[in-house]
Amino acid sequence: MNTLPSHLFRMILTVVVVSITVPMQAAGQKNQLPNIVFIMEGDTPAFLNLIDNGLAGEISPSHGGWGGRYKLRKPAGEPRPIWTNSPDTLTVDGKSYTSPHATVWRWREAYQNDFAGRMDWCIAGNRPDANHHPVAVVNGAEGKSIIAMTASPGQTLTLSAAGSSDPDGNKILTDGFNT
Repeated sequence: MNTLPSHLFRMILTVVVVSITVPMQAAGQKNQLPNIVFIMEGDTPAFLNLIDNGLAGEISPSHGGWGGRYKLRKPAGEPRPIWTNSPDTLTVDGKSYTSPHATVWRWREAYQNDFAGRMDWCIAGNRPDANHHPVAVVNGAEGKSIIAMTASPGQTLTLSAAGSSDPDGNKILTDGFNT
């Protein structure tokens, strides 16, 4: 398993703690938590794409991942092109939202579950006591590598998750979307 370097994990953990702490303080649990009144780190999207989760955000910011999808463009007033948020459309409960932030919203449940699992790994006495990532198999290829497929406009592509498994025996759900 690839692991995130500890210094990057600490930076991400700081953001997660602050993000969780502030709403809990508002809920009357102030005595149990540090008194943090502002977020100290704003680069979470950059760090989230460093986590190898199979979305290839660590290969190119244009691929998209937990930290969002970016495009290289030259805004007015900039001396050179920069990577900036790329608008995306996300549908929730039948309503579509188009926003540069939708590329991060799309993965919210996945990255929150991943971080919860990582926190469980920190306190579990033994490896079997924590939840583990499922093993993805797409069209017979196991792992997190990019699967390249060529198709003509209008051609149907078929993807199969047959062979995917979960080491903890949890049910695996699959879903997809067009980009």
